[in-house]
Amino acid sequence: MIQLKGELFEAVQNPGVFKDSKIFVDAIPKIDEEEILKQFRIKSKQSHFKLEPFLREYFVLPHAVTSPAARVNESTMESYIDSLWNTLEREPAEEKANDTLIPLPYTFLVPGGRFREIYYWDSYFTSVG
Repeated sequence: MIQLKGELFEAVQNPGVFKDSKIFVDAIPKIDEEEILKQFRIKSKQSHFKLEPFLREYFVLPHAVTSPAARVNESTMESYIDSLWNTLEREPAEEKANDTLIPLPYTFLVPGGRFREIYYWDSYFTSVG
């Protein structure tokens, strides 16, 4: 995947184009990856080149994940966990071409507010909990 390695990945991630390093990794190419790379190599040599508009032209960037903040001042551990539930719960996503997200058929919990996906180790620990 073009978002995970190579010169374009380094150009995006090294200077920190986005506040969150997951934004580009979660982006979906709009056209063939080889064509995007070809255009990047050509356009990046131009004096007026700006990386962020290029990325918006060639990728569908994910929307920021906004979750209500959990109330940290809960009186018991159980009430704190209950308050986190809405922050960490995600709805099933539809499958999209070139998307790294593996759609799940049911709602699921993520490891933190910025995440769109679950990881296998989180599944394990959630089920243990």
